[in-house]
Amino acid sequence: MARWSPSTMILATIVTMIATVVITIAKEMSKPIKDVFVTIGGHHWVGTCIVLVIIFAIFTFIPEKTLWRKPPKVERWTWVVMVVSLLSFLAIFLFYVIHFFT
Repeated sequence: MARWSPSTMILATIVTMIATVVITIAKEMSKPIKDVFVTIGGHHWVGTCIVLVIIFAIFTFIPEKTLWRKPPKVERWTWVVMVVSLLSFLAIFLFYVIHFFT
C-alpha cells in the first residue's frame, strides 16, 4: 500500500496551489476551458475541485525516493508553502482587480 510522506505532501500542496492559480485564471480568460471543467463536474468550480484533488493525490503518493536522494527539511519547505500561498493569493487578487477595471 502506498504511503505518503511529509515531503511529498508538501510538494503536493505547492503543485496544487500553483495549479489552482493557473486553472482559475485560464477559466476566466477562456470559455472553452471553463466548459471543460463544467463537463467534468457539472459546475466549473466542482470540476476544478475534482481536478485539483486528483493532482494533489498523485503528487502525495509519489514515492519519496524518486524525488530526492535524502528527504528535504520539512521546516524549510513549510516556508516555501507559505510563500507560494501568499504569491498565489496575490496573483488571483491582482488578476481580478485588473479584470474588474478593464
